[in-house]
Amino acid sequence: MESLGGDENQENNAPEPIIPTSGLVFYAPLSASALSAETGQSLTDESYGEITYVTDDNKHCAQWGQYGGTINIDPIFPTAQIDTGKSCTASVWVKVEPNRQDGNHFFCIAPGTSGNTGTGLFIGGNGTRWSVYSGGTYSIQAPSGSLSGWTHLCFTNDGTSIMMYENGQYVTSGAAWDIGQDGRNPYLGESTYSEESWIFKMMAVRLYDRVLTSGEIQGLYSEFAPAPDEIDIPLTFVAQSSGAAVKLEERGGTGPTVNLQYKTANSSWTSYTEGDIIPVNEGDYVQFKGDNSTFAYDPWSGRHSFVTSGTFALSGNVMSLLDSTLESRTISAEYALYGMFGGTGITRAPLLPASSLYDGAYFDIFNGCSGLLSGADLPATYVPRAAYQNMYWGCDHMTYGGHIYGTSFYGGADLGSMFRNCSMLSCVQVDFTQWDYDVSPDWMYGAGNGTGNFICPSSLDDQRGDSYIPYDWTKVDNE
Repeated sequence: MESLGGDENQENNAPEPIIPTSGLVFYAPLSASALSAETGQSLTDESYGEITYVTDDNKHCAQWGQYGGTINIDPIFPTAQIDTGKSCTASVWVKVEPNRQDGNHFFCIAPGTSGNTGTGLFIGGNGTRWSVYSGGTYSIQAPSGSLSGWTHLCFTNDGTSIMMYENGQYVTSGAAWDIGQDGRNPYLGESTYSEESWIFKMMAVRLYDRVLTSGEIQGLYSEFAPAPDEIDIPLTFVAQSSGAAVKLEERGGTGPTVNLQYKTANSSWTSYTEGDIIPVNEGDYVQFKGDNSTFAYDPWSGRHSFVTSGTFALSGNVMSLLDSTLESRTISAEYALYGMFGGTGITRAPLLPASSLYDGAYFDIFNGCSGLLSGADLPATYVPRAAYQNMYWGCDHMTYGGHIYGTSFYGGADLGSMFRNCSMLSCVQVDFTQWDYDVSPDWMYGAGNGTGNFICPSSLDDQRGDSYIPYDWTKVDNE
């Protein structure tokens, strides 16, 4: 594998989102039972002011205030503290009600003295914007937009810059200021020195005395976020090792002109210049999308493909490279994704949802990806010439080859050497009902190191060999 520097030997599955605990100095789940257990305080304690406990969109939360009323200004949770000069991260889920009122710190992490409201998260513009704010002296405002429904808001302060995130995505940043406090305690849902009319719901409030990574912030968002369908997500590289980096480069001559954009955890969509190296911290990601018909002319002329350093798990929809809207399910040019990830340090394949293919569509696409653990499902029912040829050649840690839905073929090595030298392969599922050597020459050569399952229609002949079912595998009828 061509390297950009860093560790290329780590192999592990794609990390599951987790809630970070290191550096956590304050946590308020804000459901009635959890709140009582967490604080040891009675739910009728006067320090809670105008708080009621409700269920909203199946989420147990606390509601502050009543429209037209005022909010008690006593502090909540006196154990929280951020010292002068310390880095920090603040995280909260909030839902602003239709009768919202402008002007209030709903989560003040560093109260100031009278006349100085300290630093906190602030909603303004009748719910159309939020900011990190300090008494009017300092303010960094997120782009305007309606905070509709439950929204996850988060900011980090490393002493140099403050970075703001909305629903797990970076939105803006600005110069930092010292958030040091005067020894008083944080307030939730209220101003630190005045009573104001306000109504909103809040839950899962967390305060850390360190800067969380963008991956950790994604984990906080994932706690209550609706899970998007993977098919609606652009091609995503998630770094699984330190020193990871990725780039797209031209190989073997002059390839087609490429139009791509990329987005990291800390940036918006930006035009990508081929050859630029994008470093990705462990646990963070980079996404790609563009509008292209093909990345290669043929296996003997110029092409474009990714090069990685370190280990990545891929996810999302590979069609984002061809159609930035993610709507297309058609590959209309030959060898469109030829060798796109060949030899890279990936452990997981993205979705390959195209139902209509052209010749050589996935030729060599994962060839030499020795860390790849599982293949992708292939939904096309007609498989043209060489579409899957050499697709997983040398993926010697892959155990599952995916589901091949193809039932008709061109007969030009369409599956030729597809799983060649996949020595740990132990399961493949197919839908075709007859063998043709011209379709699958040597597709299982060197594949599997013992028993495995070949899942197929009962009508498929139990034919054995490198171009058919591996000798030691069990034929499993899927009907």
